[in-house]
Amino acid sequence: MKLHWIWNYLPTRYEASEQEWRIRKMVWNFKDGQSDPEIIEKLAQIIEGIAGGNKHDYVVCFIPASSESKTILRYANVAIQLERKTGVATTIDAITRTSETTPNCCRAASDRQVDPAAEFNFSISYFRGKKVILIDDVVTQGRSMISTERRLRMYGATDVEGVAVARTVNPDWN
Repeated sequence: MKLHWIWNYLPTRYEASEQEWRIRKMVWNFKDGQSDPEIIEKLAQIIEGIAGGNKHDYVVCFIPASSESKTILRYANVAIQLERKTGVATTIDAITRTSETTPNCCRAASDRQVDPAAEFNFSISYFRGKKVILIDDVVTQGRSMISTERRLRMYGATDVEGVAVARTVNPDWN
């Protein structure tokens, strides 16, 4: 899967520049449902770059947050704005969480799902024959994105591209 992202996100355990702090705050605000116009504009540009002139072949959907209420808070307004700006069908209802969970950032590595998409319900007919642009807030290792892509292809999506507001970078990783 091809993955696009707006910014690199430096975890808080590392000293950050003024710009890195700005990005952290925008990401945190996004997670809390405050979508900065800059984020919407950059997401729209990426979506338009992917879909090109074939907007009717694509759908945009989101990796669910840890609860339905957080998913709605985080993505409902974003979905409306992105569909208006790009003309690409956008929904927050095609992938939902089976139950509320503890966010990955707060779980021990041993408690995390090997297949995070096993915790999701999919509107299978929605994806059949479609090219999917899958959006997440932050991608660290990409497990949610990759396992969701596998399921989408299993359910008939013809192509899946991932988009994240931020990609975690870690100076300790090679």
